[in-house]
Amino acid sequence: MAGSPGGREVERLAIRVLPNTSGFGATLQTFLDRIEQRAKVAVRITSDTGGLGTDLREELAAIQARVRIPVTPRRRRLPH
Repeated sequence: MAGSPGGREVERLAIRVLPNTSGFGATLQTFLDRIEQRAKVAVRITSDTGGLGTDLREELAAIQARVRIPVTPRRRRLPH
């Protein structure tokens, strides 16, 4: 075939090419570890605790209001 990128084509030949992946996993892990070491980011976090005391008291009051334990005293054990 004239004009093909490789020149004139006389015959066709099929060649199966298989990549050598024997060390691919270890090489990839090493590469990813290097990227992870270089890509660390420091983040400063500050919390807003302005209303923490009020919120905590409200939550505790709601919990205490829901808990009801019936108590029936035994009269024979009470001191006279």
